[in-house]
Amino acid sequence: MDSTTVYALYLGELRTSIGRSLRKGQSRPENEAAFKIFVPLWLLLNGLRDGTNSPNPTKEMLLSYLREAGDFEGFLKVAKDHHVERNFGSELQRAHEAFLFASYFDELISDSLLFVNAFHLSNYRGCVIALRCMLEDMYRHLYYKDNREYFIRVHNNGESEHSLKLAPASFREYLSKASYLKILSSVKESFTVPPSKTVEGFLKLNEELYSRTSSFVHGAAPRTLNGFESNLDLIFDSARADEVLKLANLVAMLIVVFLCCGHLDQFAGLNESVKREVFKVFPGSLHARLRQTLRV
Repeated sequence: MDSTTVYALYLGELRTSIGRSLRKGQSRPENEAAFKIFVPLWLLLNGLRDGTNSPNPTKEMLLSYLREAGDFEGFLKVAKDHHVERNFGSELQRAHEAFLFASYFDELISDSLLFVNAFHLSNYRGCVIALRCMLEDMYRHLYYKDNREYFIRVHNNGESEHSLKLAPASFREYLSKASYLKILSSVKESFTVPPSKTVEGFLKLNEELYSRTSSFVHGAAPRTLNGFESNLDLIFDSARADEVLKLANLVAMLIVVFLCCGHLDQFAGLNESVKREVFKVFPGSLHARLRQTLRV
């Protein structure tokens, strides 16, 4: 059998598998649940990258000076002046996105879509690999946000992370040094303060999620493997689907809370209705304690 014939068989099986998955998927609540898990994250990313909520540093500095000088007439005049925002709106938006390193926002959206697509095709190992990629996207975003010179060297100058001695562990370990994540160091995952000083909260959860997703990346156990022999083996498995959904929920919660902390001023400036939707990544019973922790 020549390669052209084999390729035609491959395409036929792929069409059959995709058609079956999408047809039956419409009646499966798990498929819609897989999509809805990431809606709060997508809203957060789009909200953060919207420069209309970001302050103008020069204007803020002038307002601060006028306020301290007691020049309230000048303060009001500057506060009402949107000349820069009107004339340079698109430039400010691009500058805002560059400041936020929004390229990793794009990749978080891309990898979360990979998860949803893989879930619809019952590719459960692919789902978890996508979750691992999302964690890596977040690590790099937060690291490069605080170490801009390395971002420029890698993304603008074309130097490799390896040549700069930036190993994957470097990005992950940086989380414990990030000052804005300290507000999570005294609370558990339920945003409650334990009686003892020992807290195994979100940083501990991050390590657990990294370890769990690693086993799927490396195929470290039989349960992490798909075992497909052809595209016709893409078959829904309720037990594995449930396991993957629970893992995705935890990953989404972790990424949302870390990004909120990393961009707290921008997040606080978002519309209240957007914040409420973002908080839906957590159970409703935690929303009040989450607000108290973030002070928003």
